[in-house]
Amino acid sequence: IDKKLSYPADFIAEAIDQTRGWFYVLLAVSVLLGKGAPYKNVMSLGHVLDKAGKKMSKSKGNGVNPLKLFEKHGADAVRWYFFTINQPEDSKLFNEEGIVKAKRNFLDLFLNTLRFYELYSGRVKKARLARRKSRQEKVTHALDRWILVRLAELTHEVGRRMDVYEVVLAARAIEDFVANDVSRWYVRRSRDRMKEGRGLWVLKTVLLDLARLSAPFTPFAAEIVYRALKGECESVHLDAWPAKKGVSKKILSDMRVVRQIAARGLELRARAGIKVRQPLASLTLRRTSLKDKAILDILKDELNVKKIIVDKSISEDIVFDINITPELRQEGDIRELIRSLQDARKKKNLEPKDFIDVEYYVTDDSTPTRDTLEQIKKGARMKALTLVREREAIIRVGVIAITKIEKSSSFT
Repeated sequence: IDKKLSYPADFIAEAIDQTRGWFYVLLAVSVLLGKGAPYKNVMSLGHVLDKAGKKMSKSKGNGVNPLKLFEKHGADAVRWYFFTINQPEDSKLFNEEGIVKAKRNFLDLFLNTLRFYELYSGRVKKARLARRKSRQEKVTHALDRWILVRLAELTHEVGRRMDVYEVVLAARAIEDFVANDVSRWYVRRSRDRMKEGRGLWVLKTVLLDLARLSAPFTPFAAEIVYRALKGECESVHLDAWPAKKGVSKKILSDMRVVRQIAARGLELRARAGIKVRQPLASLTLRRTSLKDKAILDILKDELNVKKIIVDKSISEDIVFDINITPELRQEGDIRELIRSLQDARKKKNLEPKDFIDVEYYVTDDSTPTRDTLEQIKKGARMKALTLVREREAIIRVGVIAITKIEKSSSFT
C-alpha cells in the first residue's frame, strides 16, 4: 500500500444492501492481504422509500430524479433534508415537501441573515465600521456577549458530534441555532442597534463561523456566505474549523430564563388582548434569578414594559400592570402608526434606504405634538410628514398616504 495514502480510511458509507458487496468485500480482501481492517468507521445508510413505503428502484419506476430536485430546490436543500430527516441508518420515506421545509427552516434563514447584515452594513459609513472593528475585543452589550457564547457552545457541540459521526445531531444543532437563536432572537432584538452599526461585526463573526460549521453539510450556501463576507481564505472549504473557546454558563442560563419569561409574558398579553406594541407600566415577577440590569433590559424591551418589579407576595409568577394611562396609550398609538407606515412601504416594495414623504389625515382633536411627529418621521424614514385637515378627514382620521419616494443609496 502506498504510504502516501491515508490507510485505513476514516470512514466509508454506502446503503445497507452493500453490507456484503462492499463493506464485507473490503474487509475480507484487506485481511487476506495482511493489512487488517481497511476502515475505522462504517456509515450504513437506509434505503430511500416512496410514498407507499416501498424501496425506490429503476425496475419499479418509483424513483425520483435527483438532478430535477437539484434544479428545483437546490442541491443544498436536498442535502440538508437527508441530513436532518432521521438517522443515516434509518429508511427515508421521501416527501418533496420535506425538502421545502428543510430549505425554509435553515437555508432561507441563513441567507436572509446574510442579506440583513449586508443591508445594514451598507448603510454605515466605512469610517464608522472601522472604528467598530477596532473595538472588537470590547463586547459589552448583553445580546452580543450571549450570541458569541452560544456560538462557542455550538462549535464545541458540532465538533464533538462530527468526531463520532453523529451527523444528524450536528446538523440539527446548527439549524436550531440559526432559527431560534440567531434569526428569531438575536437579530430581531438587535435590529434597532444594527441600524446604527452597533453589533454588526458580531453578526459577521457569527455568520463566518456558521459558514465554516455548515460547509460539510451545505457546501454551496456556506461558500456564498463566506465569500460575501470576505473570509480569510480563497474558499470556506480551505479554511480551518473554528477554534473551540470557553463557554460562560451564567449568561446562557440567564438568557434562557429571559426567553422563558418572555414566552409566558407574550402569552398573557395575547390572552388579555393587549398588543405587544402597546407599552405597559410594569411587569411583576414573584421570583427571579436575574440580577444583571442589561439582561433585564432585554426582557423589558421584549415585553414592552417600563419597569420590572420583584414581589414575593403576588399569587402568580408573572403579573402585568394593565392600567393603560393616556401617555402609554399615545406611545402605543405612535408605534401602531409607524407599523402602518412600514406596511405601506412594503406594499410599494421600498427598501430601508428609500426616503418617503407622507400625508397624514387628522382632525384638530387628533393632531400629534412636534416630538411625536419627529418620532414618527424617524421610525418610518421620512423626509416630510404633512398633516392634512379636510372635511372628509373626520372619517379618515389616521389614514396615511405615501406621496413621494426618493431613492437613495448614501446615508449619513
